[in-house]
Order: sequence, then structure tokens, then C-alpha cells
Amino acid sequence: MQPFKIHILGCGSATPTLHHYPTSQIVEINGKIYQSANGTLVGKTLDGFKGTIKKIAEEGPCVIVGRCADYALEEMDNVVSVFVHAPLEKRAARVAEYEKIDMAAAKKLALQNDKKRASYYNYYSNKKWGDGATYDLCVNTGKVGIYGAAEIIKNYVIMKESRMEF
Repeated sequence: MQPFKIHILGCGSATPTLHHYPTSQIVEINGKIYQSANGTLVGKTLDGFKGTIKKIAEEGPCVIVGRCADYALEEMDNVVSVFVHAPLEKRAARVAEYEKIDMAAAKKLALQNDKKRASYYNYYSNKKWGDGATYDLCVNTGKVGIYGAAEIIKNYVIMKESRMEF
């Protein structure tokens, strides 16, 4: 596996927050700069973000979170599509701790975020957000934690790469 370097500026994290409204970001992948607007990489159309995601993936190893990347890269063999999820209670607890809000507000925020993600994904892809059958791997961080999920994904990639060599 080739090592790669990625820097993301101005987009925050995937954790929903009360005060985080990403409108643009700059991503540096292996020394090349990509700019996004309104949360989508280069352009607001399906062809715009799909083309940019493909270009990034063709240039070398990368990690793309969201943006229907699994859909944009579905024709490529060397892609691992992962859906990371957790029960609402666990996600709300993380949001409550991160945002310093009560559990009721955190649950509401997590559900709102789910709705936005599902709407975006279902609109731009021919798939249903969260449907395990559309991903190579689904990992429940409620059971294995974030670091456990990272380890599972890493091991899956290693196993897949070793099988691709045959």
C-alpha cells in the first residue's frame, strides 16, 4: 500500500455540530490542491463532483468521506466502499459531549444530519443511503469504537489488496 498524505482545510469533521456550516474547503492530496464549493468538490452538479472524485482517485490512494464517492467510483476495481454507523444513542452521546448540549438536542441534531445525508445521497446516486448491500463493508462504531473501526477498515483493505494480486 502506497503511503499518502492528505490535508483538509476549512471543512471541519463529519460530526454534526450546531455552529458548523461548511461552504467551501481546500483539500491537498499528495501535493495537489483541490477546491470545493458548497460542500461538493468542484461544481454543484453530479458530473462536476463525480469527475473530480474520479480524478483524485486515479492519481493515487486517497480517502473520500461522503460526497457519493462510492457511486462516483463504482466502476473502479481498487475501491473500498465503507459505511460507518452507530446506534442513535451512541451518536447522540458523542454529539452531546462535543457540542456540550443535552441528549434530546443531540438526538435531534443527529437525526437532522441523517436526513440531510440521506437526501443528498439518494438524490445524487442510484442507491439508498445506509443500505448495507451497496457497500463493501459496514462498520458499527457503537460496537467496536472509532479506533476499532479504523483497524477493521485497514485490515479489510490489506486483505482486498492481497487478493487483487492473484
